[in-house]
Amino acid sequence: MGLEYYDSCPWPEESKQHRLAPAVSLSKAGIPCVVWAEDALAFIHLVPTGLSSLQLLIPDELIHKATSILTTQSFQVADTPQEWLEYPMWDRSTPSCHPGIWLHPQSLFSVDVRDHSLSITLDKFPDTVRFLTRAAFLDTIFALILEPPIGFNHHRFHSTMMCYYSGLIQHTMRGPSRLPSGELGEAHKAALAEVREENYPYFHNLLSGGQMAWTEAVAQRREVMGKIRKGHEVDRPFPRNTAAVEERNAKIAAAAAMQPVSNAT
Repeated sequence: MGLEYYDSCPWPEESKQHRLAPAVSLSKAGIPCVVWAEDALAFIHLVPTGLSSLQLLIPDELIHKATSILTTQSFQVADTPQEWLEYPMWDRSTPSCHPGIWLHPQSLFSVDVRDHSLSITLDKFPDTVRFLTRAAFLDTIFALILEPPIGFNHHRFHSTMMCYYSGLIQHTMRGPSRLPSGELGEAHKAALAEVREENYPYFHNLLSGGQMAWTEAVAQRREVMGKIRKGHEVDRPFPRNTAAVEERNAKIAAAAAMQPVSNAT
């Protein structure tokens, strides 16, 4: 199966207007926001992805105000598009596949919503409704994977972040990822040069097809950040695996150690 590229947004204009209505409402109230996750992937980076919950990044000090605005207004559409409803054979109540709106404090994503060098606008929407550039989107993904706000590696969340990463890589970097010489392709090399210094080693490892343990990647990123003293992440407790994950890893390592080693003749 081949990979299909898009030169325009795979979603119709009506979907954009409906999906981004909460962001527009916040914009009119003077609250800057950045649209993140699937909506940003589809509307800006032309990734043919499904749309689940709308996710917005908000300045930390405005989270409560934004929440108040959205909970006192209704964004329901009288006639929900049929393609967003569940099949009756699975659920007779035919719920919408868009369960809600998520508001995230910008600090958890290591991004400044007011820094317009990190974001771009979308035609027909206010300038204060913004979307992360590819580089900034990648930086937030790497920060969330290697500095999870909850303090430990959440594997389902990690998998979701890697899905976002794969979408960006596959649909915004055309051409071979690796040249016959073993070097990165031009588009991938250019993308690597765009990310923050602390994310460069991890991104390079991913693009090169390397195998790096999560804890090793976290330590490597912390080391770089310690040298440049960037942000408050250096002072956070070191993120960890949960006890259950550590126990599982220990069992895997023990089983591997018991495997007989065959001698080549």
